[in-house]
Amino acid sequence: MKKGSKEKLFRRKKPFGQAWFCGHLLVLGLISSAAAQNNSSLHLQFFGLTLASSEVTVWLEAPFLASPLVGCPDSTGHLVWLGLSPGNYNLILRLANKREWKEEIELEPAQFLQVEFKFSESTRPPLVEKYDLADIGAQTVVNSFQLSLLPAADNLWSIIENQDLSATTNRIDSGGLWVDSPALFSARGATSWTQNEFRLNGFNVTEPYFGGTPLFLPDLKAVEAIRHRNSLHPASATSPGGIIEIATKKGTSRFQGGTSYALIEPKLTTSNITPALEKEGLTDVHDFNHDRKLRLWLSGPLASENRRFYLSFYSQDLSRHIADYPGHNQSRLLSGLIRLDQATSWGELSFFWTGQQVRETEAGARRKMTPEATTSAKRNFHVAQLFWQSLPSSRLSFHSGLSLAYQKILSDPYVSPSATPCRELFRPVVWQAPLRYGEETRGHLNFQVNGNWLINFPSNSIHLASFGLEISRRFYSSELQIPGSTHLLFLEGQPAQVAFFAPASKELDNSLDISLYIEDSWQISRYFIFDVGAKVILTRGWSQPPSQKRSWGGLESASGSRVDWLSFLPRASLTVPFGGGKKGSLKFFFGQSAFFLPLNYLRWGNAAAEGALIYSWFDRNLNNQFDEGELGPLLRREGPFFSRLDSDLRRPVTTDYAVSFIYRLSREFYLSLSGFRRITRNLVETENIGVPESAFETFRLDDSGDDRIWGTHDDLSFIIYNRLPSALGRDFFELSNPHSAERTSRYRGLDLTVLRRFSQHIFFFSFTATEAFGTTSPGNTEWENDEAIIGWLYDDPNSLLNARGRLRFDRAYTARLGFSLFLPADFRAGFVFKYYDGQPFSRKIIVTSLRQGPVVIQAFPRGIARYEFNLTVDFRLEKSWVFLGAKNSLFIEGYNIFNQHLATEENEWTTPQFPLRFATEIQSPRVFRLGLKIEF
Repeated sequence: MKKGSKEKLFRRKKPFGQAWFCGHLLVLGLISSAAAQNNSSLHLQFFGLTLASSEVTVWLEAPFLASPLVGCPDSTGHLVWLGLSPGNYNLILRLANKREWKEEIELEPAQFLQVEFKFSESTRPPLVEKYDLADIGAQTVVNSFQLSLLPAADNLWSIIENQDLSATTNRIDSGGLWVDSPALFSARGATSWTQNEFRLNGFNVTEPYFGGTPLFLPDLKAVEAIRHRNSLHPASATSPGGIIEIATKKGTSRFQGGTSYALIEPKLTTSNITPALEKEGLTDVHDFNHDRKLRLWLSGPLASENRRFYLSFYSQDLSRHIADYPGHNQSRLLSGLIRLDQATSWGELSFFWTGQQVRETEAGARRKMTPEATTSAKRNFHVAQLFWQSLPSSRLSFHSGLSLAYQKILSDPYVSPSATPCRELFRPVVWQAPLRYGEETRGHLNFQVNGNWLINFPSNSIHLASFGLEISRRFYSSELQIPGSTHLLFLEGQPAQVAFFAPASKELDNSLDISLYIEDSWQISRYFIFDVGAKVILTRGWSQPPSQKRSWGGLESASGSRVDWLSFLPRASLTVPFGGGKKGSLKFFFGQSAFFLPLNYLRWGNAAAEGALIYSWFDRNLNNQFDEGELGPLLRREGPFFSRLDSDLRRPVTTDYAVSFIYRLSREFYLSLSGFRRITRNLVETENIGVPESAFETFRLDDSGDDRIWGTHDDLSFIIYNRLPSALGRDFFELSNPHSAERTSRYRGLDLTVLRRFSQHIFFFSFTATEAFGTTSPGNTEWENDEAIIGWLYDDPNSLLNARGRLRFDRAYTARLGFSLFLPADFRAGFVFKYYDGQPFSRKIIVTSLRQGPVVIQAFPRGIARYEFNLTVDFRLEKSWVFLGAKNSLFIEGYNIFNQHLATEENEWTTPQFPLRFATEIQSPRVFRLGLKIEF
């Protein structure tokens, strides 16, 4: 273009002001994610041109947009769009001289993306640069492109285990052996798994009774992107746990679809049992019998260009070989999904539904169980949503709607029970009949309205305000049966006790959460950006009492339970960008968060809840069956029926401090180094107020230590509490915040992340160092060593021995490496390497000479010893070709390809073999999945 022509070169009239604006908006990208929805924002900047804004036009197109978004930059060369759906866009720039350029844009969930166009002259393509200041150490984003490149076993739980940058899961699941059951996880081991939150299209769909899992099984083919927020939560967040946000795909402007079939057969699996493991007594491992999945999907316009649909369906037939189990565990899953989007002049109205049905035979099968102790289970999941997205202007967006997530579980004995359920004390071994069966219903109704508003002030101050209102109604009901209302309890295979249960009554638990939040970000000076926000949340929980009084074990009650919490949760951060915001930033964060109310807390003090009387059992005829004349004295009362809920129960609160450093290594590679400190107070637990410490006498117990040799350096002694005869059977529990001044959980962590962004190639590396301490119930599992699970802590003074230690999900050090390769001849490959340090555990000692019955104590604090580390390597290789206008792909995925047999559990019991650290469970063996995909 010649100088002096009608099309003048753009020049910035106020370089300082423009740089300030640029830097400010970069940081606003950190704040735009404060809204509860996944909507993203796009900020375009033009350099080198000085055309009037009316002579420059920008089109933003996407297959799921009914019509392109059209805008013009302002006089300073800026154009902003808020409230955009995550996904792939084509950005078309047209100048007055008819020149046109296209650029592909990919928006991550809740991203504020900066795109710079630098023109040397209007006839040549501009230099394009993309960047943002997203805190890559505080989140993991996995889009549909990454899902298609890296091995994911076609399930969300595998992604969290292997591709998430910070999460640690409760299992090592190669190839998706347990795909029909949600994995439990914690981000860095920093908080309870029960406080994780799942959001689908912006709405809360978290299971309400225990929390921490979704009320549906996600269909990954219908997922546009998944984001896990693991820290530095915005004001819209409530709990300190991870937030999994799932955005689903929209329909396309033209018909697209496809089908795929994938399978695992016995010839594609390899045992990882070694001679050394056989000598340790481990001769079998959980594995696939087969896994077959058929999938169909279709999208396109529906009778109008302004109306689009997306359909997805899949069926899965999964058969598992359960180690040391004589039966046959099989799961059959059907899943459907539909999304409809209607574009109008005032916004976009969307309807979404997904549902799954899982039928499982011999559900609950485990090692050393019998088929008679399992159930036939049917699980139904449904999520229905209606929501509206409005963009009154390019700087104002609203999102509102209603969501209902619902789950119903029906279970019946796999074999009609003809005998009383038998179970081993302290071990998950059951035989003769299932412990419980019946019907359970869970639901989550969620309404919300929220928005983002970019505001200009006369003083050149620019703010991005995020605000919202959310109302959640959660509910749970159950009608469970216990065969014969009796359990026979064995200790090391010998008859020990009999448990008699109160007659079954329907349990109904409910809660209502109402919350308001607001957050604002503004620049204090050229080099400092301050973000401040707060959330107010009101929680009311209640259980419905039985219709008439229930009497059991000397207690008569008809009461329900109730909780009322009101919390104010402030957040603040200070960000210091450098290099004009393009090289990186330093962020300081402070925030408070509060626990969600798990509805299982409402069992305590509810007369409809379960209760049991525990008696001694003298098997005089040695037939292992409970006969007349064999009942001994009453030892204990157990269960929430014998309890009350403290009227002053306080909500657990977490305080977070964090420092995050982000540096842009190159055009596509980013580095993040983050440090965290977290303290949780007001933790909830039951306390046995019916049998105080004064109702015990004490004696000394000596132990020969871990080496099981007397007279060596590791010999131990313990003070054991033996209940007085007058206190037997007098148990009564109160759910409260016992010893809240001393009982706090503490987390310290350091994360290092290197991530490749704005590229068609995938690369990530993450390293985490974790130290998470807490005081929890005796035991090593996620149902015991967790700060939010109600267990045995404070129910007996012996439970406090070495109770403080490293928490279940504290894996000390973890590392992940993932990358993709584009190979000749249309081959694509992806690899994921994962390392977890060992799980903390403690040696268990069974103390038998007690009047109240045998108890388990811990020999040392958890974390002094750990299980073996875990290491897996997975890959995916895909070959594509075109035939008859359709894209065809043949793929193979390999999981645990080096067939590692590292322990996931070890012998934790005090036996002569303890020093040998024998494995009792190992990670799943090598497995390959083959598949064919056809797309049009």
